[in-house]
Amino acid sequence: MTDVTPRKAFRNITPALVWIAIAVILGLILLFSSFFMVDQKEESVVLNLGKFSRMVGPGLHFKIPFGVERNYNVPTQRILKEEFGFRTLESGIVSTYSSQDYTNESIMLTGDLNIIDVEWIIQYQITDARAWLFGVEDQRKTIRDISQSVINMLVGDRTIFDVIGAERANIEIQGQDEMNKLYKSYGLGIRVTTVKLQNIVPPKGSVQDAFEDVNKAIQDRSRLINEGKEAYNQAIPKASGQAEQTIQEAQGYATERVNQARGDVSRFLAVLGEYRQAPDVVAADLQDMPRKVRPWHRLSQRVRLFFDTCFFPYVEPMYDAARDLAAGSDLLIAHFFLYPAKIAALKAGVPYVSVAYWPGVARSPDESEFGLPRMGRTLNRVTSRLLQGVVDKAIREEVHRFWRREGLQPPRHATLDGGASETLNLLGASPALWPQDPEWLPHHRLCGFLSIPDAAEPWEMPTPLREFLAAGLPPVYMTFGSSQLLQPERGTEIQLAAARLAGCRAILQTCSPRYPADTRDGDVYFLGPAAHRLVFPHCAAIVHHGGAGTTHSATRAGRPSVVVGFFGEQMSWGRRLRGLGIAGQPLAYQWLSPPKLARAVRYVLDSPEMRPRAERLAETMRQENGVMRAVEEIERLGR
Repeated sequence: MTDVTPRKAFRNITPALVWIAIAVILGLILLFSSFFMVDQKEESVVLNLGKFSRMVGPGLHFKIPFGVERNYNVPTQRILKEEFGFRTLESGIVSTYSSQDYTNESIMLTGDLNIIDVEWIIQYQITDARAWLFGVEDQRKTIRDISQSVINMLVGDRTIFDVIGAERANIEIQGQDEMNKLYKSYGLGIRVTTVKLQNIVPPKGSVQDAFEDVNKAIQDRSRLINEGKEAYNQAIPKASGQAEQTIQEAQGYATERVNQARGDVSRFLAVLGEYRQAPDVVAADLQDMPRKVRPWHRLSQRVRLFFDTCFFPYVEPMYDAARDLAAGSDLLIAHFFLYPAKIAALKAGVPYVSVAYWPGVARSPDESEFGLPRMGRTLNRVTSRLLQGVVDKAIREEVHRFWRREGLQPPRHATLDGGASETLNLLGASPALWPQDPEWLPHHRLCGFLSIPDAAEPWEMPTPLREFLAAGLPPVYMTFGSSQLLQPERGTEIQLAAARLAGCRAILQTCSPRYPADTRDGDVYFLGPAAHRLVFPHCAAIVHHGGAGTTHSATRAGRPSVVVGFFGEQMSWGRRLRGLGIAGQPLAYQWLSPPKLARAVRYVLDSPEMRPRAERLAETMRQENGVMRAVEEIERLGR
């Protein structure tokens, strides 16, 4: 008979079996302590011997076993909630709430020394898992304490009826902002997404009686308003007849004024756009244009001459480049005037965004077309249609031919509609200079000036220029930008003579071989292409052509302007600056003379108010980030 006693059984366990068992156990411990899983809505913080090591995202990850490395999963992609004054036991179509009394969280004192019961919730998201774990000792208590202190403060600043009524939304908005500031200062690593006041009731007693009286008064007010509307509606037919008569008289007056102005429109639309930092071939075209213009040319002929010289010859290369971009991109962005880019985007089926640097393209009835003087809403509309018709007459046939060649329905207007996006048209102008107009269509979005980063425009101030700036009073900077290419000699000679008549030191940006760059003529320094952002702060005032870029650069440098406009939109910028009190009356280049320019320069230099106004405006503009705002608008388009 076989002996199966425990002693005999243990004798069958050899040392090798023991080591194998130990190895299996250690292997299991090693396996289960070496890997960890992170959920899709979580991030994990890994500590090495208690010290922060790294952050990892969702998935299966490795860590050093046996407790050398530990991981803590944090739900960074979930919206978390805290409730004050009540507790939800079960959410659903009909939620159930705890019957426990939480009024110690919700009873508050208002600014008019009344007691009110305010229940609210906050929703938040963890944005920094490391800060969430190690920023404070008790995260939930910190969140609740800060939230209670903020809501108590905001309620304590208002009367009881403001809290119940008009100020409710403001308390939620300000509460969210204040909480986020405090959480950030504490390094808690969260962002509050919602503050919602759930239930606001006055305490029982006299306050509640007064509240009911207020509700009754509100109902009485609504009744009286309805009675007033009824009387108002009875008076409307009579008022409509009088209004129609007034409109007819205004339209007759508008027709008369437009007919008188048609002969002068050409000076505002000599060219429809400008080329900044243009290639040499376009610069040559611009210089050649004045020799082609004849006195008897109509406005439409001059417009067509501009397009035939400086735009239509380059449509095919632009279209080829745009098709290449659209083929490999998820989104195409182009200047609102470039209809070849819009056509390329439509053909490729990619979203299209246009960019304009003159907000006048949004066509508000309060803004005149192409920089013409403001003549009232009715006349502005009439003038806009007239000028648009002139431009369409000049180029519509050529533009529409290109659209039809690509099998697309041409736009109604060849210019402003040709390359403009109907989804998002970014207006690259500072709100400090041109605020968002409530009457613009929703797709016109003011994003701020699209300034060029320093790294994209490297430039070092020449030593002779540094010596000139240090040798005397701040000079007046004079530039006509790319517009000076139209008449480079005349523009420079007018500037030089005006500087001498005004008795000021000056920097003249030159493109004329008669006035080489980095040379001097007494108190006048001739400068070639330069980074305005580095030179303008050293100057007393800026004489410029009213281009969007130079207008923003001069104002952002805190310097007043003298605007000499070549085209309509430049005169529009000049009137904007004058309305802000940082420039005088804009001058038209067609009738510019040295005495006129000298008087305008002295007017700005002698004004004690313009420089301080410009510096205050510059502080506001420096807080803007047009590129970031444009990116946000584009990202919002993709959501």
